[in-house]
Amino acid sequence: MASPTVVISHWSTLLENFNVSPREFYAGVEKAIRERKVPDAEISRVDYAEGAVFTAKREYLRVTRGKHVFDICAAPFGTGYFFSSWLGEIHSPWGLFYLCVIIVIGLIVWSVGSAIFTALLREIFGNEGGVLSLLLLPFSVVFGFSLLFWLLGYMASHNQAVEDFVLDTPIIRWLYVKVFRPNTYYKIDTALMFQKSIHNAVLEVIDSLTSARGMRALSELERKPVMREFFQK
Repeated sequence: MASPTVVISHWSTLLENFNVSPREFYAGVEKAIRERKVPDAEISRVDYAEGAVFTAKREYLRVTRGKHVFDICAAPFGTGYFFSSWLGEIHSPWGLFYLCVIIVIGLIVWSVGSAIFTALLREIFGNEGGVLSLLLLPFSVVFGFSLLFWLLGYMASHNQAVEDFVLDTPIIRWLYVKVFRPNTYYKIDTALMFQKSIHNAVLEVIDSLTSARGMRALSELERKPVMREFFQK
């Protein structure tokens, strides 16, 4: 199972002399999330290896919304119990392959277009049309790939599946975000609302567990996640 390509925030805490079933905790968090009716949120369970290949795996609760994923962990540690959460963005590991496919398609389309354009110039100007087509070659390359990029950007901005493909593709992703999908206050605020909603659901369940056992509540400092990437994109 893929881990976040970009980590946006992380939070963790260790409760001493505490124990709870991970499945019980995850079930409580799922219930708290559903009660919040977070739009477009999907809940699942994922397994992450504790180390390299063939090492033991640990189950996480995952909440997905678009490219954002929120992975939540609950696990015993000595006599205590450890809780953590990671908010990040997932991108396909096939990004470089996608980029190569786009380049190949672009070259094919450009080659066919150039051949047709050269034939038209020859038809109009005779032998001089071939020379003219060579002089216009750099402009046709720039125009062809600019047109392909614009078509991709237009399709992506109107279709979620195409946008996911574009956002998984190196270089194209950067250009697309700059031209068609720049960061706005609305997008950052929406991502922050998702982060806070899920984080509050986690804290709500932890508070109910500690309160039921007569333990102290987490302090304000212990509740704050460490933010990393939201304002660096």
